[in-house]
Amino acid sequence: MKRMAALCLTILGMFCALSGCGQENGAQADLVFVNDADTPIVTVAVEYQSGNGGAQNADSSPLRRGESFGFETGGYPVTVYVYDKPVNNIEEGELARLTIQKAPQAGERWYVTARDGADGLILTSGAQWPEGVPEVTEGGGFWAPSGSQVLVVFLALPLLVLAAVCVATLDKLEPRRRRGLFALFFVLLGLAAVLLGGAWALDQYGLAWRTWIQEAMSAALWVVGLTTGTLTVVYGRRWLPERHKAAGKAVVVLSGLCLASAMLFGTVVGGLWCLGPGETVGAYQGRKAVQGAWTWMETSYCVYEYHGPLVRGAEPIAWGETPLLDGAADAW
Repeated sequence: MKRMAALCLTILGMFCALSGCGQENGAQADLVFVNDADTPIVTVAVEYQSGNGGAQNADSSPLRRGESFGFETGGYPVTVYVYDKPVNNIEEGELARLTIQKAPQAGERWYVTARDGADGLILTSGAQWPEGVPEVTEGGGFWAPSGSQVLVVFLALPLLVLAAVCVATLDKLEPRRRRGLFALFFVLLGLAAVLLGGAWALDQYGLAWRTWIQEAMSAALWVVGLTTGTLTVVYGRRWLPERHKAAGKAVVVLSGLCLASAMLFGTVVGGLWCLGPGETVGAYQGRKAVQGAWTWMETSYCVYEYHGPLVRGAEPIAWGETPLLDGAADAW
């Protein structure tokens, strides 16, 4: 799994470098790692419910005392890993790890501080910048990838371009083909509204999609999106150059690039997002519950409230390194 961690962190770093999404001062970070140790720390990684991320200095140099990295996490619990190796060589070299179970209070953030201990590096957490640690603000010591900016550059903007071309193409097509593309376009919008809008709405009530429905809708959205985008580019190629000559050809090329960007980004990031825990329904403390097995560098188990075949509780009511259910699903 550490090979997968290195791959994900490398991809994340490429996206951030291309989009210039470093966030000075970590304005949107809900978790900040702070170095207050002499132990050489090169890479800091975080693992959370919907994905993972990581950071290191651009030249892979160890952090200085007072340097920090900020992260926007995607749901708690969150585990912070610290390595003395660069991102492409973290299979060995883990120095310490710390798991934070609950999200910070509104308007606050967690500060995870690394300090030297008698038996090695020690990680502690708190809601305030650690006392006595000078904050390094020069030399780019604070770096935090912004998921929202990456989404805008590689997904939102390309999708907007494709949607505009699709709407314009619908007006130029013959009735039979127009009906087909029109149906695909609105099926795509409907799936996106149910999957993403539904996830947001459920979260407001402390709920989340069950893994199977999230993965099924994500797969359907990917297939319909690829079909709709491909037909948009193909149909647009038939009329745009005829009506607008050079500008039309440029729009067709741009549409193709946007389709490639949206599908590649959606496949990698969307695939990571839609993969929930392996779920088992059973009994926990006398009531029906859903146990999720999260596998990253090791397997951990979280128990969620059962709310039916489609949704479960968003926040775990119990967690541990071993299975927690008292009874199997057939008991219900």
